[in-house]
Amino acid sequence: MSDPLIRPFDGYVPRADLIEGVVAPPVSSITTDRYDQLVAANPDSILHLLGSAIDTGEGGSDPSIYDQLGATRLRAMIEEGILEHHPTAFYILSVEKGDKQHVGIVCEVDTVGLEDGRIKRHEETRNETEDLVARHLDIIGAHTDPVAMTYRSRPELDTTIRAVVAEQSPLRDFVADDGSRQRLWGVTDLPTLHTLERLVGGIPAVYITDGHHRTAAASRLRVRRTIANPDHRGDEPYNFLLTVLFSEDQLELHGISRAVKDLGGSAPADVLARIAAVADVDELAVAYAEEARPAGRGRFGMLLDGRWHRITIREPDIPDDAYGSLDAVLLQELILGPILGITDVRADSRLRYIPGPAGLAAMDERDVAVGFALHAAAIADVMAVADEGAVMPPKSTWFTPKIKTGLVVRTF
Repeated sequence: MSDPLIRPFDGYVPRADLIEGVVAPPVSSITTDRYDQLVAANPDSILHLLGSAIDTGEGGSDPSIYDQLGATRLRAMIEEGILEHHPTAFYILSVEKGDKQHVGIVCEVDTVGLEDGRIKRHEETRNETEDLVARHLDIIGAHTDPVAMTYRSRPELDTTIRAVVAEQSPLRDFVADDGSRQRLWGVTDLPTLHTLERLVGGIPAVYITDGHHRTAAASRLRVRRTIANPDHRGDEPYNFLLTVLFSEDQLELHGISRAVKDLGGSAPADVLARIAAVADVDELAVAYAEEARPAGRGRFGMLLDGRWHRITIREPDIPDDAYGSLDAVLLQELILGPILGITDVRADSRLRYIPGPAGLAAMDERDVAVGFALHAAAIADVMAVADEGAVMPPKSTWFTPKIKTGLVVRTF
């Protein structure tokens, strides 16, 4: 029988009166300029653990210098009580914005699941990034930026999580920089803790939604620490990854638009004619860009020569398999590659991606020769691709909510 994949942990939570200043946007979403602004404006920000040059006043090409500074800052935040230690717990996280609420369980997941198939991925990762993040984790000695994962809905577990939210007082309750209300419950009472352990123990597999590089890096960290520890058992904290687990019905997926800088020397009319040869094309009369958003799979909104069109892929041209039927794959195989000459979707400088909610209005304002709006993939599609052992094309998914950095810290 496999060891438990998911378990509670003892960690650190920002002090209640400081938490709004400690937590930060997800690291992967922050530009260098924005990072410097956030760090300069807030001495308590968890981002100081990254050891930015702004903390030293000097540059340098060796990132380990900054990681050492971050490790020092982490110790100081604990000693100063900015981060408060809490006993072994599962944490329940609620993120509310507008009329939407997303509730998940903060836990740690055994990285051995990447090897035995219990952690499933749908994106490629780069070795150099994995190495950089693994080295950072090794020096810092903590997870501060949780990975988001999902699982197929399990009614009893979902009901138990909702009961905690409804019946217990939150450990933390604050408004984040993006206007979302963030509430965190620490589940330490033994009956509920044991119930959650039993229920998460029945989850056969979890699926990464945000954090493929961090997951791969944590796996590398486990290997490093295992080699260095002659008494390695397998249950040490360095084997595990800080995670927020959401049931599949607690996540939202948004489409990611494609914007192409030029038509490769072709005239708009020629491009339109070539697309019409492989798909059904209808011009749309829209008052604003959002009206062109595709309503279902196998359809795209296309902005060409200042006019919006609907593209519908013909049913016989849609493969039966999970990967081949993805809208991002259909767009690449039928239009971007053969008609616009974009064969390397990772490196072609003509191609830009406009993420999720920014969507169509942002594309309308940019200098694009042709743009494509994609319908959001379903979470079931992501799971099916991962179950097949395949990976999705770059920029195929934009999940919400995005998890804040520093909400919970796990040392190892």
